[in-house]
Amino acid sequence: MRSWLLGLCCISTVAFAELPVEVRDAWVREAPPSASVNAGYLVLHNNSDQVQHLQHIQSKQFRAVEMHETIMEADVAKMREVHDLAIPAGGEVEFQSGGYHLMLMEPLNAIKAGAQVSVILHFASGLEIPIVMLVKKADDQTGDQSNEHHHHH
Repeated sequence: MRSWLLGLCCISTVAFAELPVEVRDAWVREAPPSASVNAGYLVLHNNSDQVQHLQHIQSKQFRAVEMHETIMEADVAKMREVHDLAIPAGGEVEFQSGGYHLMLMEPLNAIKAGAQVSVILHFASGLEIPIVMLVKKADDQTGDQSNEHHHHH
């Protein structure tokens, strides 16, 4: 019985390590209490040999979560919503200021630095990755990365 349980533990660990998408450095920028939106950042690394398509994000702490991309049009930065983000096989996409980012809209409660925001990433393949994002002050975005929450679900 013990060897069977040990074998089961090993199988679970191997399966866990081989999931197609890894999430790193997930954090949310603290906004003033009256703000109706917050911005979120993270890195998605595709460990598989197939393109992974992120299509939807949800959080019980916000009325809506959208993926946005900052683009330049006639020397003016504009944001547009992204409905299908392709993460190349073996590649990664970084959500950062001035590029892709999450727009967390209409917080249901004030989100202060040090708090955590739970979101679920939904992929076209049916993969769902729940992650926890740490809320940081805007000037602390290059802070100690060891406090980041790394989830590889």
